[in-house]
Amino acid sequence: MSLEGLHILVVDDEPYRQLLDTFLSTNAAQVTSCDDGESAYQKTVLESFNCIVSDVHMPTMGGVELLSKIRNILKCNTTLILISGNLNFTPSN
Repeated sequence: MSLEGLHILVVDDEPYRQLLDTFLSTNAAQVTSCDDGESAYQKTVLESFNCIVSDVHMPTMGGVELLSKIRNILKCNTTLILISGNLNFTPSN
């Protein structure tokens, strides 16, 4: 799989960000990473992205608010993807 030519923004305050960044970079994507919604929003004002992958729960601005703000205020046609994970999840018996 080659993602050559794609500029992807990865937004997450957890270790998933580095894992996703490494995976995408290994597959030839240009990756920009942020650890909170506000800094990610500022990046979208300055740069253009083909895809934004964002966590739902983050400090300063959550993923839903971030993607809504990007979609409504910047009027961009970027593909937006929300992810959510819980490293402390314990299945019930």
